[in-house]
Amino acid sequence: EPFGLKNLTITADLYKIKITDAIAPESSFSVYSKCFNANGSSNPSYDVNNPACQLISRNASTGDRASVIALYSNLGVINTQGLDMQVNWRTDIGPGRLSVNSTLNYLDKYEYQQSPTSALVNATGTLDQGGQFRFKALTSVNYSWSDFRVGMSWRYLSSIEDSTKSVNPTSTILGVSDYSLFNLTAGWRSEE
Repeated sequence: EPFGLKNLTITADLYKIKITDAIAPESSFSVYSKCFNANGSSNPSYDVNNPACQLISRNASTGDRASVIALYSNLGVINTQGLDMQVNWRTDIGPGRLSVNSTLNYLDKYEYQQSPTSALVNATGTLDQGGQFRFKALTSVNYSWSDFRVGMSWRYLSSIEDSTKSVNPTSTILGVSDYSLFNLTAGWRSEE
């Protein structure tokens, strides 16, 4: 077989998942929106004792925001769909073996409800809900020969919009460009 194609495996999984009565941590953006009455009814008097406002911690020296407590709550529904794919290949080259492994994910949709009665929020391609990247990949290339091994891995995340875009599509807060992280490894095993 040319290039060791008999040692090639490719798997692809299309997924479409709907979770009802989902329980997850509330996003910090949602907490701020409730505290600052973004929906017009969550804190109409702008009371600092409002339960959402109490989740926001401030820096004692500067008064700036320090952190937000992310309580688990019933978010209602989560809808997601996309494609997972994995490619594995190995072949003998010279005195050693070359192997390549790549896992990829394409996210077509990620929607959720902030509460069981609220409208669906489209978080696809935003940093909302922990980062719903459109495309993610991890590829590893390794070569081993006798007791020696060398390898490189590449983690890739596509560009992504700020979390505010999920609830306010006209937001001008900039997102993050695509990201690559490379790791190089080498090892030698000696027997005593």
